[in-house]
Amino acid sequence: MESSEFEVAANGVLSLSVRKGGNIPWWWYLDIKGQPLYQIGNSCGTCQAIFDRVRNANMPMTPCQLSEQLEAGLGTIGQDVLETVSALLPRGKYRAELLTVTPSLVTGQDCPQEISCGADYFWLCNLTTSQKTAEYEIILPIVDRLKLGRERIDFYKSEFQKGGHPTALSFSMYDERAIRGEYLQNAFVHFLLDGHHKVMAASEMSHEISMLSFLALDPYTAARS
Repeated sequence: MESSEFEVAANGVLSLSVRKGGNIPWWWYLDIKGQPLYQIGNSCGTCQAIFDRVRNANMPMTPCQLSEQLEAGLGTIGQDVLETVSALLPRGKYRAELLTVTPSLVTGQDCPQEISCGADYFWLCNLTTSQKTAEYEIILPIVDRLKLGRERIDFYKSEFQKGGHPTALSFSMYDERAIRGEYLQNAFVHFLLDGHHKVMAASEMSHEISMLSFLALDPYTAARS
Protein backbone atom coordinates (compact mmCIF):
# COMPACT_ATOMS: atom_id res chain seq x y z
CA MET A 1 0.00 0.00 0.00
CA GLU A 2 1.48 3.35 -1.05
CA SER A 3 1.01 6.33 1.24
CA SER A 4 2.16 9.93 1.52
CA GLU A 5 1.68 12.46 4.35
CA PHE A 6 1.38 16.22 3.81
CA GLU A 7 -0.31 19.36 5.16
CA VAL A 8 -2.82 21.74 3.53
CA ALA A 9 -2.46 25.34 4.76
CA ALA A 10 -5.84 26.76 3.67
CA ASN A 11 -9.34 25.47 2.93
CA GLY A 12 -10.21 24.46 -0.61
CA VAL A 13 -13.69 23.66 -1.94
CA LEU A 14 -14.15 21.46 1.12
CA SER A 15 -13.92 22.68 4.72
CA LEU A 16 -14.83 21.55 8.22
CA SER A 17 -16.85 23.81 10.51
CA VAL A 18 -18.65 23.92 13.85
CA ARG A 19 -22.05 25.67 13.82
CA LYS A 20 -24.31 26.71 16.67
CA GLY A 21 -26.87 24.42 18.18
CA GLY A 22 -29.09 26.66 20.27
CA ASN A 23 -26.73 29.31 21.62
CA ILE A 24 -23.44 27.39 21.58
CA PRO A 25 -21.15 26.04 18.83
CA TRP A 26 -22.17 22.38 18.83
CA TRP A 27 -22.76 20.76 15.44
CA TRP A 28 -19.85 19.66 13.29
CA TYR A 29 -20.21 19.80 9.47
CA LEU A 30 -18.37 18.95 6.31
CA ASP A 31 -18.93 21.99 4.07
CA ILE A 32 -18.62 22.33 0.33
CA LYS A 33 -18.07 25.86 -0.98
CA GLY A 34 -19.07 27.10 2.48
CA GLN A 35 -22.42 25.30 2.45
CA PRO A 36 -23.12 22.31 4.72
CA LEU A 37 -23.00 18.99 2.88
CA TYR A 38 -22.98 16.46 5.76
CA GLN A 39 -23.77 16.97 9.42
CA ILE A 40 -21.13 14.72 10.93
CA GLY A 41 -22.31 14.87 14.53
CA ASN A 42 -21.90 17.07 17.58
CA SER A 43 -18.57 18.41 18.70
CA CYS A 44 -18.30 16.72 22.08
CA GLY A 45 -16.67 13.71 20.41
CA THR A 46 -18.45 11.22 22.68
CA CYS A 47 -21.98 11.20 21.26
CA GLN A 48 -23.66 9.43 18.40
CA ALA A 49 -22.05 9.66 14.97
CA ILE A 50 -24.63 10.93 12.50
CA PHE A 51 -23.17 11.49 9.03
CA ASP A 52 -26.50 12.99 8.05
CA ARG A 53 -26.87 14.25 4.50
CA VAL A 54 -27.85 17.93 4.50
CA ARG A 55 -30.60 18.51 1.97
CA ASN A 56 -30.30 21.21 -0.71
CA ALA A 57 -26.49 21.31 -0.50
CA ASN A 58 -24.70 22.83 -3.50
CA MET A 59 -22.50 20.14 -5.05
CA PRO A 60 -19.76 21.11 -7.54
CA MET A 61 -18.21 19.01 -10.26
CA THR A 62 -14.94 17.28 -9.45
CA PRO A 63 -11.72 18.47 -11.22
CA CYS A 64 -11.79 17.43 -14.86
CA GLN A 65 -7.99 17.20 -15.03
CA LEU A 66 -8.09 14.14 -12.79
CA SER A 67 -10.75 12.23 -14.71
CA GLU A 68 -8.54 10.48 -17.26
CA GLN A 69 -6.03 9.24 -14.66
CA LEU A 70 -8.77 8.04 -12.31
CA GLU A 71 -10.70 6.32 -15.09
CA ALA A 72 -7.58 4.46 -16.22
CA GLY A 73 -6.73 3.63 -12.61
CA LEU A 74 -3.82 4.68 -10.42
CA GLY A 75 -0.94 2.38 -9.55
CA THR A 76 1.02 5.07 -7.73
CA ILE A 77 0.23 8.48 -6.25
CA GLY A 78 1.89 11.08 -8.45
CA GLN A 79 2.85 14.55 -7.28
CA ASP A 80 0.53 16.08 -9.86
CA VAL A 81 -2.40 14.17 -8.34
CA LEU A 82 -1.44 15.25 -4.81
CA GLU A 83 -1.23 18.90 -5.80
CA THR A 84 -4.54 18.81 -7.70
CA VAL A 85 -6.55 17.17 -4.91
CA SER A 86 -4.87 19.24 -2.18
CA ALA A 87 -6.48 22.35 -3.65
CA LEU A 88 -9.92 20.89 -2.82
CA LEU A 89 -9.31 19.79 0.76
CA PRO A 90 -9.95 21.47 4.11
CA ARG A 91 -6.82 22.78 5.81
CA GLY A 92 -5.07 20.20 7.94
CA LYS A 93 -2.72 17.23 7.87
CA TYR A 94 -3.39 14.25 5.58
CA ARG A 95 -2.27 10.80 4.62
CA ALA A 96 -2.91 9.92 0.98
CA GLU A 97 -3.32 6.17 0.40
CA LEU A 98 -4.38 3.83 -2.37
CA LEU A 99 -6.89 1.46 -0.77
CA THR A 100 -8.83 -1.52 -2.09
CA VAL A 101 -12.46 -1.90 -0.97
CA THR A 102 -15.45 -4.06 -1.93
CA PRO A 103 -18.53 -1.84 -1.55
CA SER A 104 -22.07 -3.05 -0.84
CA LEU A 105 -25.00 -0.69 -1.48
CA VAL A 106 -27.15 0.21 1.53
CA THR A 107 -30.27 2.38 1.35
CA GLY A 108 -31.51 4.41 4.31
CA GLN A 109 -34.35 2.09 5.28
CA ASP A 110 -32.01 -0.93 5.21
CA CYS A 111 -29.23 0.61 7.32
CA PRO A 112 -27.93 -1.89 9.91
CA GLN A 113 -28.79 -0.83 13.45
CA GLU A 114 -25.11 -0.92 14.40
CA ILE A 115 -24.37 1.95 11.98
CA SER A 116 -25.38 5.56 12.66
CA CYS A 117 -25.90 7.08 9.24
CA GLY A 118 -28.69 9.35 8.04
CA ALA A 119 -27.64 9.37 4.37
CA ASP A 120 -30.23 8.36 1.76
CA TYR A 121 -27.82 5.71 0.50
CA PHE A 122 -24.22 4.69 1.05
CA TRP A 123 -21.85 1.79 0.50
CA LEU A 124 -20.74 -0.51 3.32
CA CYS A 125 -17.23 -1.93 2.99
CA ASN A 126 -16.68 -3.59 6.36
CA LEU A 127 -18.70 -4.19 9.54
CA THR A 128 -17.41 -5.93 12.65
CA THR A 129 -19.56 -6.05 15.79
CA SER A 130 -19.32 -7.32 19.34
CA GLN A 131 -21.45 -6.88 22.43
CA LYS A 132 -19.93 -3.47 23.16
CA THR A 133 -18.49 -2.23 19.84
CA ALA A 134 -19.21 -1.72 16.18
CA GLU A 135 -16.38 -1.04 13.73
CA TYR A 136 -17.29 -0.18 10.16
CA GLU A 137 -16.01 1.35 6.94
CA ILE A 138 -18.48 3.21 4.72
CA ILE A 139 -18.46 5.32 1.55
CA LEU A 140 -20.80 8.34 1.61
CA PRO A 141 -21.97 9.93 -1.67
CA ILE A 142 -22.23 13.62 -2.53
CA VAL A 143 -24.41 12.96 -5.60
CA ASP A 144 -28.10 12.04 -5.44
CA ARG A 145 -28.65 8.43 -6.46
CA LEU A 146 -31.32 9.44 -9.00
CA LYS A 147 -28.69 11.49 -10.86
CA LEU A 148 -26.50 8.46 -11.52
CA GLY A 149 -26.75 7.27 -15.14
CA ARG A 150 -27.37 3.60 -15.90
CA GLU A 151 -25.29 3.83 -19.09
CA ARG A 152 -22.25 5.05 -17.17
CA ILE A 153 -22.65 2.40 -14.46
CA ASP A 154 -22.80 -0.30 -17.12
CA PHE A 155 -19.69 1.18 -18.78
CA TYR A 156 -17.69 0.63 -15.61
CA LYS A 157 -19.14 -2.84 -15.13
CA SER A 158 -17.80 -3.61 -18.58
CA GLU A 159 -14.41 -2.15 -17.63
CA PHE A 160 -14.26 -4.41 -14.58
CA GLN A 161 -15.21 -7.44 -16.68
CA LYS A 162 -12.36 -6.62 -19.09
CA GLY A 163 -9.87 -6.45 -16.22
CA GLY A 164 -9.81 -2.67 -15.83
CA HIS A 165 -8.95 -1.01 -12.51
CA PRO A 166 -10.61 2.44 -12.33
CA THR A 167 -9.94 4.44 -9.16
CA ALA A 168 -12.40 6.38 -6.99
CA LEU A 169 -11.40 9.47 -4.96
CA SER A 170 -12.39 10.27 -1.36
CA PHE A 171 -11.88 12.63 1.56
CA SER A 172 -11.68 10.28 4.54
CA MET A 173 -11.73 10.44 8.33
CA TYR A 174 -11.92 8.24 11.41
CA ASP A 175 -14.70 8.92 13.90
CA GLU A 176 -14.91 7.24 17.31
CA ARG A 177 -18.06 7.73 19.39
CA ALA A 178 -19.54 6.43 22.61
CA ILE A 179 -23.15 5.31 22.18
CA ARG A 180 -25.49 4.58 25.07
CA GLY A 181 -22.76 4.74 27.69
CA GLU A 182 -20.16 2.05 27.08
CA TYR A 183 -21.15 1.06 23.53
CA LEU A 184 -18.52 2.28 21.03
CA GLN A 185 -18.73 2.98 17.31
CA ASN A 186 -15.49 3.25 15.34
CA ALA A 187 -16.24 4.54 11.84
CA PHE A 188 -13.82 4.83 8.92
CA VAL A 189 -15.71 7.14 6.55
CA HIS A 190 -14.94 8.01 2.94
CA PHE A 191 -16.77 11.04 1.50
CA LEU A 192 -16.77 10.21 -2.21
CA LEU A 193 -15.45 13.12 -4.30
CA ASP A 194 -15.25 11.26 -7.61
CA GLY A 195 -16.34 7.80 -8.73
CA HIS A 196 -20.03 7.38 -7.89
CA HIS A 197 -20.69 5.38 -11.07
CA LYS A 198 -17.52 3.31 -10.53
CA VAL A 199 -18.43 2.44 -6.95
CA MET A 200 -22.03 1.66 -7.88
CA ALA A 201 -20.82 -0.64 -10.66
CA ALA A 202 -18.45 -2.40 -8.26
CA SER A 203 -21.24 -2.85 -5.69
CA GLU A 204 -23.60 -4.34 -8.27
CA MET A 205 -20.90 -6.88 -9.20
CA SER A 206 -19.59 -7.45 -5.64
CA HIS A 207 -16.26 -6.41 -7.17
CA GLU A 208 -13.34 -4.70 -5.46
CA ILE A 209 -12.31 -1.20 -6.50
CA SER A 210 -9.25 0.91 -5.79
CA MET A 211 -9.78 4.22 -3.99
CA LEU A 212 -7.41 7.12 -3.55
CA SER A 213 -8.16 8.19 0.03
CA PHE A 214 -7.06 11.50 1.55
CA LEU A 215 -7.33 10.74 5.27
CA ALA A 216 -7.67 13.77 7.56
CA LEU A 217 -5.30 13.22 10.49
CA ASP A 218 -6.65 16.08 12.65
CA PRO A 219 -10.25 16.84 11.56
CA TYR A 220 -11.45 18.07 14.97
CA THR A 221 -8.63 20.61 15.17
CA ALA A 222 -9.27 21.80 11.62
CA ALA A 223 -13.00 22.30 12.33
CA ARG A 224 -12.32 24.53 15.34
CA SER A 225 -9.39 26.57 14.01
